[in-house]
Amino acid sequence: MSGVRHHLLSFTAAGLGIALGLGLGAGPVAEDTVASHEGTTRALTDRAARLEARVQEMRAAAADDAKAVGELAAPLTADRLAGRSVLVVATPGATKGVVRRVGAGLEAAGATVTGVLTLTTTYVDPTQAQAPLEDLALRLVPPGVEFADGASAIERVGTVLARATVQRPADGEPGVDQADAARPGARIDRDAAEVIAGLDELDALRLVGKPGRRADLAVVVSGRGDLSDSEPALAGLLRALDAGSLGAVLAGPGRADAGALRWVRDATGDQLEGSLSTVDSLDAPVGTALLVLALAEQADGGSGHYGLGRGARSVVPVVPVLPALPASPAGG
Repeated sequence: MSGVRHHLLSFTAAGLGIALGLGLGAGPVAEDTVASHEGTTRALTDRAARLEARVQEMRAAAADDAKAVGELAAPLTADRLAGRSVLVVATPGATKGVVRRVGAGLEAAGATVTGVLTLTTTYVDPTQAQAPLEDLALRLVPPGVEFADGASAIERVGTVLARATVQRPADGEPGVDQADAARPGARIDRDAAEVIAGLDELDALRLVGKPGRRADLAVVVSGRGDLSDSEPALAGLLRALDAGSLGAVLAGPGRADAGALRWVRDATGDQLEGSLSTVDSLDAPVGTALLVLALAEQADGGSGHYGLGRGARSVVPVVPVLPALPASPAGG
């Protein structure tokens, strides 16, 4: 019995020793773990603060760059479109903010904006092209409209719509009210107004402006969200606007990696042949200035693809050299 008690006492003492050792060792280990976690948290918090500060610096630098671009562009675009009238067309994918910025930039350059024409999904829907859109367009087609051989239904609609919204300044169309002829784009063409009213009735477009006012230049503002199904309708209208006016420019946000800008710049053969110009980066501070210069170039008979994105042939259109600044007085 004494041997058994001896073994029991030995096992009990050993167990107590192990338990006591574990208890004494666990405290420092737990403290080290907590300290490690706290150090990691502090490091991550500091890193996040540094990154946030860097983001704020970059935003401030971008704002400064935008201000500088605006200051530099102002002399280049001032009065560049004086005496010109411009129609703004917005595709279904265009954003309202970009469209408003375009209108303000055109007016700042001296242009008269005859209206903002917003196309709806009905206009670009291929299933609507022949009926009801073409049916209406052919019933209301104004005098002097000629359709290209082999033109599709939506191309004929585009031709009629272009005739109702743009013209070359030398054109002397019948039925024009001359009362406001002194202002560019202010004359009212009653046949054109009927076309706009009819397409509005079909929910194909919305016009902010007075129907029947026709511009001598056009800009089509696209968006990143323009679907490929809308390509035939937009391509047909672009061709018609360009052919029926002094010139047209397709402009859009981003780097022309999607939407109508990509379609046009990637077009081959005779899909969009002509003198149409394009401008990307419309959502950047430089975009509106590039658009103004591209429209001015169109009015002078030139064209090109401009911006910072895919397919651009040059960043900026060729502009006249600015006059030299007068010499400063001696000692000034």
